[in-house]
Amino acid sequence: MFGGRWAERTMDFVEIAAGQIGRMTTDGRATEFALPDRAARPHAITPGPDGELWFTEWGGNRVGSITADGVIRVHYLPTPGSEPHGIALGPGRRPVGGAGNRRPRPHRPPLNHRIARKALMTPQTIVDAGTEFDRQVHNLVEHEYPAMADMTPERFHALVAPLRPVAVDAGNLGHEPGAGRLSFLLVVQRQVVPIEQTMPRTALHGKDKPGFVDRSFEPGSLERFVATEETDLPDGPAYLLFDIERGEEFCGAVPNDAMDTISARGRTLLTIEEGVAMITQFPEVLVKNKCFSLGGSRCGDRRVPAIWISQKAPKLGWCWEGNPHTWLGMASADHRGGVRAG
Repeated sequence: MFGGRWAERTMDFVEIAAGQIGRMTTDGRATEFALPDRAARPHAITPGPDGELWFTEWGGNRVGSITADGVIRVHYLPTPGSEPHGIALGPGRRPVGGAGNRRPRPHRPPLNHRIARKALMTPQTIVDAGTEFDRQVHNLVEHEYPAMADMTPERFHALVAPLRPVAVDAGNLGHEPGAGRLSFLLVVQRQVVPIEQTMPRTALHGKDKPGFVDRSFEPGSLERFVATEETDLPDGPAYLLFDIERGEEFCGAVPNDAMDTISARGRTLLTIEEGVAMITQFPEVLVKNKCFSLGGSRCGDRRVPAIWISQKAPKLGWCWEGNPHTWLGMASADHRGGVRAG
């Protein structure tokens, strides 16, 4: 569905299935702007009185806007599952969603996203660190992390809030989830929410079937897979992980060799909790033949935890440290960050 035009002669439109806003010039040049949530299913778009274009997110229960230079902001609607479709200027020349939806809640922080993706070019997303942190916190609340931790959403927000300045201090970072590269992750320690509860809250991108822990973990064994001394986890109930790579370059490599190579590069191996956090926040990272091991959690034997796809869902299992698999790489990160003491 097409919207208005900017000062230059362009037409803007929504890409429902792709989760993008498109812009085309009169000579056929196209630019695409990916939404923060690629499963949002944008449905309608119209010019707003503020010089921006406003659109509905049918699958995301949100209304968003996009500026001429591609900055996207989205706002949550107060009625769950309202499926906003149409949008038009209402009283006071404010954008109003169709199907009787009310205006967006003003107290929710917007999700800002700047995209620079030209047609037929590799996606490059610049993430505003503060708003990306807010998105990840909101996503964990939506995945019932406060309830699993036996706390209110407000208390959960207060628990992780001290980490927001740590994310902001890192600056605006680039990430490409589809290529297995992420700027940062908010990781909740297993002492707050056990892995047995977080793994079923994961799913493949665009799917509903919940993830699971493989039966090869005998009762009580998952508790013995703890972070290695080399990971040097920050203190506290949660922390941030920076510059994450899925590690498909190590598909087909012997896990021991992959872990040695990553260590020689000065990078750190991911733990089980970090792997679960990765597919919780960015399910598109887990794809066929590009799954990953988590060498940062060990139990003293030759087993290396890994997450891969089984029965059309994410599975947490393990593989032997000396056995290569063509579909299994080794995930790593640059460093971890927590709240500084004092």
